[in-house]
Amino acid sequence: MKKIILLVLILTTFLNCSKTDDDTENLCSSNCTTLKGRIVTENDTPLKNIKLRLDYRISNAPFSASTRIIKETETDENGFYSMEFYLEDSEIGGNGQGYFALLIDESHLSPENYIRKNDIYIAEAIYSLPTRDTIINKSFYIPTKDFITVTLNNFLPLNSNDRFEVQTLYPSGLKIGQNDLIESQYASQSSGFGNYISINQVETFNNVIVARNEKNLITITKIKNGIATTENLLIFVPENNNINLTYEY
Repeated sequence: MKKIILLVLILTTFLNCSKTDDDTENLCSSNCTTLKGRIVTENDTPLKNIKLRLDYRISNAPFSASTRIIKETETDENGFYSMEFYLEDSEIGGNGQGYFALLIDESHLSPENYIRKNDIYIAEAIYSLPTRDTIINKSFYIPTKDFITVTLNNFLPLNSNDRFEVQTLYPSGLKIGQNDLIESQYASQSSGFGNYISINQVETFNNVIVARNEKNLITITKIKNGIATTENLLIFVPENNNINLTYEY
């Protein structure tokens, strides 16, 4: 009984030490910080009505945490969004004990048409803002989903650790300027780890996920007798593609 009471007290203390303040209705009249950007998909097509939220989060795990919900908005017809807000003294530069979390809500996008990370996720964490009255640009890319076919031939493993696998890498997320791996201005996301592994001598995968109208990096991993090798192929995936790749073990 004493243990139960102690557990209840601990949980109560934890809940009391975790708080959320909603400041989304607060208007900024001077020394405002602006966070803005654009969200697009293939062919620079704007994505409208994508909801975004900016938090300031402090976590002293495992017993206390606080969140200030600073602003909420959504993208317009052209994919643009903008937030204007006032930074508190405790959130500026070296005074900051937490970080800014920019969340994107993709829940209204069809997972059949887009390669989604999650319904709601932290798209970008900003760990320091040195001053008020500044403009921050954060733009993002959500890839349009497509598929290619990959056949893995002659998988004849010699031991249990042997492996024959395909993975893909494509543009997704924050606009970073230059991503040399996939020749894109956006960050990247991968698909396939653990999903497209050969278990038979001949294995054909008709559903290898790629980003349409983008360059995708196709990576083939082979492990033979403990020796791992990789083969990379950068390909452009057009609309209505009929790409069919074949690799030998």
